[in-house]
Amino acid sequence: MQHGLAYMLEQPKTKSTANKEITMKDRLIRLIAQSMGIDEMDIDMKSNFMNDLGADSLDTVEIIIELEDEFGIEIPDDEVEKLFTVADVYNYLDNNVDDSVIR
Repeated sequence: MQHGLAYMLEQPKTKSTANKEITMKDRLIRLIAQSMGIDEMDIDMKSNFMNDLGADSLDTVEIIIELEDEFGIEIPDDEVEKLFTVADVYNYLDNNVDDSVIR
């Protein structure tokens, strides 16, 4: 049985299978890392975009646009003004993104 489990774990995943297993948090962190040009390991839920990640106002706008594209939503300007940390963004997405997205 152990051999079978190890074999299953070593099997490569197809792109569609891999995408279904990516959580919203993983997608969010990956998007921020790519947008900011930083390592995903340097981002945690407490990270403040400006103070910890070095984002300026242009970076913030770009991240919001990418989030809207990635999750198929529109984030109103009055809500954007409340998003200071990765956790703030995650909580907003959790409350506003389609339930088909894996949490």
